[in-house]
Amino acid sequence: MELNIIKRNAPLSEQAFKIIKSAITSNELKPGEVLTEEKLSEKLSISRTPIRTALQKLIFDGLAVRTQNKSIIVANVSQEDIENITIVRKSIEILVMQLLKDNITTEHINELKRICALERKVVNSENKDYVELIDLDYKFHTSLARMTNNPFLLEIIEKAKLVSCRFLILSGTMDKYGPLSIEEHALILHHLEKREFELAEMAMKSHIDKISSRILIND
Repeated sequence: MELNIIKRNAPLSEQAFKIIKSAITSNELKPGEVLTEEKLSEKLSISRTPIRTALQKLIFDGLAVRTQNKSIIVANVSQEDIENITIVRKSIEILVMQLLKDNITTEHINELKRICALERKVVNSENKDYVELIDLDYKFHTSLARMTNNPFLLEIIEKAKLVSCRFLILSGTMDKYGPLSIEEHALILHHLEKREFELAEMAMKSHIDKISSRILIND
């Protein structure tokens, strides 16, 4: 981890947070690993104050936890957590596919194509930004929910995806499985564009099951 550029309009604490989060996403910092202000301050060549703020944000976002002895460590994810969120996501995201039958438009399809194109760009770039890839994954799924014109369903999807994204970050699997996830998004999009909604449902169910399996295997 290196703090290469100090941006004038970006607080050091925010830059430190993004760098540490990226290290967790890439599995450079593994679940259970201790995060100390002193070591991170030395590693990033900044003072301990912004590091302290960054660590508090990591705790707030569920990416780090404070232990009983007051150490801060990278958070872990239990098998039960993964299985529970998978059950929820399959139920509501299959419902999204069903509701899109009467709502999806050519404009929506083009929007999803743009998201998929950005995902491919990240994966094919020399310096892959897996945090950005997870953000695009969130955008793909929440965009589908928004296209149903059901604000209550969108709110549920947003909350479920935030939890799922946290699991993806902590699993450190995006470098290995990110390209597969993108292909699964492309298949869902293909069926929606062809108005093959039952196949889109099957593709979505398979996609969510595979994400769960990848995280559990890595765990």
